[in-house]
Parts: sequence; structure tokens; C-alpha cells
Amino acid sequence: MLCNECNQHEAKASITQITGNKKTRRYLCAICAKSVTFSPTPRVLSGEMWEYMNPADPLLEIVNRDTRYTIDAYHFVLEACEKLLLDQFTSGDFARSHISGGQLLEVLRRYALEVFGGKAKSVLSSWGVFKCEDFGDIVFSLIEAGRLTGRPEDTKDDFRGGYNFDTAFPEPGR
Repeated sequence: MLCNECNQHEAKASITQITGNKKTRRYLCAICAKSVTFSPTPRVLSGEMWEYMNPADPLLEIVNRDTRYTIDAYHFVLEACEKLLLDQFTSGDFARSHISGGQLLEVLRRYALEVFGGKAKSVLSSWGVFKCEDFGDIVFSLIEAGRLTGRPEDTKDDFRGGYNFDTAFPEPGR
């Protein structure tokens, strides 16, 4: 994909602007990306949220291929998996070498509530994650990219049904 600014070089970074319900993504080459000044984390300015993707992030290739989810969604799933492994290690529970899709969904739900509390649903939504099947798509993209491992019997269907996001991630005052 060519840079949206210069239309000459391969895009290596992505900048997403979210204004209200409208999301606009620009893909930039390394040269054009250097001319844009953003903090490394999303920030809110005048009702607009800007997200800058580090050109060196190894997950950028996945996000460039499948633009449904932001890079934060992929990082979140990896962090939840790392936390699960750490919890298993510290508790001495080494017997479990595989986790099912349903079990992973529960880990992701608990981790989202732990990290984001009552804002979990809105944060996940801002990343393009609206239902359990979205988590499944992210997990399988990470498996295809070699960032997670799966078994031959694992399928995206393991994430179908799952839980209802409205009840799993209650928002305060609703």
C-alpha cells in the first residue's frame, strides 16, 4: 500500500482520527510519518482522538492487512495471554498447557474489567471489538502471524456465542 500523503513510498505507519462516530485512517510512509507529531499513546483533542502506530511495531503488518481492529486490540489480547501465563506460573499451575476459546474469552473479560473497569465496553468498542467473535478473529490473526499458538482442533467457532458485551461489561449509570 502506498503512502496516502506522497503516493510514492510504501506505507509503514497508520494514523487513525476518530471524531464522534466517524473514523478516518491514513497510511503513511516512514518519511511522511516523521513529519507528524503525536504522543505515542492516544490523546483527545477537541473531541477528536488520534492514534499513532509505531512504524517498528511488529503487529503493524496485521493491522494493515485487517483494518477492522486497532493495534491496541491486538496488544490487549497479547497482554491478557501473558498475564494468564504469568498467573499460571506463579500459582504453580503448569498442568494446563492449552486454553480453550471459552476460557480465553473469560480471561479477556476479567482482564478488560481489571484494566478499564466500567469503561471496558467503550474502550473495546473504540478498538473495533464489539462481540466475542471479534476476539476470535484477533486471536486467529495472532496465531497466523506466529504471535500465539493454537492446536489443529481450535477454530474461530470456539469464540461464537460467548457472552453478551452489555452484561459482561456493565457501564456505570446504565
